[in-house]
Amino acid sequence: MFTSFKELEAYVLGCGMKKRIALANAHDEPALSAVVNARRKGVVEGTLVGKKDEIITMLHEMGESENDYEIVDFDGEELDAAVADINGDGKITITDVVQAAQVTVGQRTIN
Repeated sequence: MFTSFKELEAYVLGCGMKKRIALANAHDEPALSAVVNARRKGVVEGTLVGKKDEIITMLHEMGESENDYEIVDFDGEELDAAVADINGDGKITITDVVQAAQVTVGQRTIN
């Protein structure tokens, strides 16, 4: 059992595992920063979904290349449609987003 985040981090880094993480709304700085830090440590490969131009600008400000990430442009009408379909609890579900637009990530297509 881990008693601190540092112990958990040391375990994950010691395993040498690398996982793919998909970050929705990747043009959000704190969330993008977390994925960038995890990629720098070698534990994730990032798929970033959101406003592509903003994501690229933010990556450059963080000293990163957009070529190190898979970026899925999700903006304009698709994003507006997803935001417009907010549930009564104020949250957007993945179902809302998927129904709002067809999103292609690499070779995988979500309908």
